[in-house]
Amino acid sequence: MGKRYKGVTLIELIITLSLLSILLSFSLISITSLKNYENNIDVDYCNNSILQLINNSKLYCRKENSSGYIQFDLVSNEITFYCYSKQAQKVIKIEEYILPKKFIIYNINSEYKRNRISITGMTIDGTGIDGMTANGVTTSSCTITFRDRRENIHKITIRVGTNYVEVKG
Repeated sequence: MGKRYKGVTLIELIITLSLLSILLSFSLISITSLKNYENNIDVDYCNNSILQLINNSKLYCRKENSSGYIQFDLVSNEITFYCYSKQAQKVIKIEEYILPKKFIIYNINSEYKRNRISITGMTIDGTGIDGMTANGVTTSSCTITFRDRRENIHKITIRVGTNYVEVKG
């Protein structure tokens, strides 16, 4: 009978380390694809939320027969809908959407270069024509561009006079 060694042989150690490295590489691949999947879900959610805010703003102006605008804050990445309240005789905040973390509003290519979309038949003080008619139909085109966590650029385009809002890439 031979001696019994306590401990691990070099071959056992190499086999164990190689199996662990294979398992670790699979988990890293899973984490990367999980982050890509999370980013894709957030992009879809962001697109849908912006579309919903635009459409809700139009409906609100149509229902209230009032004017309003959607303001894009490029610093805080917030999109806010304001409407002129005839009862209060002032502009009030109606709805707000904040982009997901690490998403950036990159550019707002609007007609008036004010980072806003008008939804109005009147100006903010209630006089004159500016942007949209009081029935909530856009009369100015706009392209909203934002970047996601992977630095991919996504665009949402509003077409003039058709009430059509389209998501591009």
